[in-house]
Amino acid sequence: MTLPPTKITFVLPLTLKEPALLEWRADPADTTLGRVTLLLSSFIQFFNQAHVYDFIVIVPSRELQEIKTILTARFPSLAIRLIDETDLLHRTTRSEPAPHKAIPGWYLQQILKLAIADHVSTDFYVTLDADIACTKPFGIADLLSNGKAYTNIETPEDYAELYNAEHTRHETALKKQRLRAAANVLGFDPPNALDDVFYGETPVSLHTQTVRDLTAYITDRHRTSWQNVLANAEAWTEYALYFQYLRAKGDFSRYHIPASRDTILNLSKSVWHISASYKNVRCYDAQHFMFDEHTSGLFVAVQSWLDPSQWLLSSTSKTIDEFNVFLASCLGVNMDGST
Repeated sequence: MTLPPTKITFVLPLTLKEPALLEWRADPADTTLGRVTLLLSSFIQFFNQAHVYDFIVIVPSRELQEIKTILTARFPSLAIRLIDETDLLHRTTRSEPAPHKAIPGWYLQQILKLAIADHVSTDFYVTLDADIACTKPFGIADLLSNGKAYTNIETPEDYAELYNAEHTRHETALKKQRLRAAANVLGFDPPNALDDVFYGETPVSLHTQTVRDLTAYITDRHRTSWQNVLANAEAWTEYALYFQYLRAKGDFSRYHIPASRDTILNLSKSVWHISASYKNVRCYDAQHFMFDEHTSGLFVAVQSWLDPSQWLLSSTSKTIDEFNVFLASCLGVNMDGST
């Protein structure tokens, strides 16, 4: 039996030593710790801690003790529950050497965000990534209303406002591809009317029981572990799967409230793509990252997969770590985890 929505769970998959799949990311550990420090410091400072039921951090076995030591020392006030990712993964999806099947970290992270539902006790849980920061004071009422979660909706018109024509076409085509790939996994034929309605990405509030039902449905349909199905499929995302499953059941409006592209994550202010993709010149200064009660968005993202040389020049910072400190100062966040 789940708890009433007076408290909520947060879920953060975290690794400090992910494979450097992109050439410029020779040592991602150099910036990951700084990013997660900004995330957790801003979370402690801005989110009403009385509304936190559980804060789950999912980590690889090899990093469990290291991450526990770091987080305990830096954030003693945050009651973090560490979960070994191997406790969530079926044998075929564990990110270990042979004989286990290794899958790209991006897909593994998404599988973990779905698998955690079996360990969540609240009606909803919020997915997080290490490259997210909270922007201003908020609580559960800013995430949920009458048992429904506010959910960012994006459209090609939104992309046309933000990006240049070429990137608008690219982003729209990519989102459609992900919807169709997810529909293929689910065995659905997505309605044409939804082809131009896309769902915002992390952070997202997921309905816990629906995630459990979704994974059970995939297992039943394919007659094998849902994790194995997803590990061998491509182009899907956890949110494309989740929201299409909800739509097919007719339950989207039962658990979610459609909102603007900037309501939960402020997409407009996030460093979501390289600077050259945007319609207008990007200037990541204090004015850009000013958030107050009149500014939409509870979170902002600085995408960790972006090559810094393709966007950092739009700021006055020379390194990612410098930028994290700068962003913290813009948001008024104490990087020591204090309130």
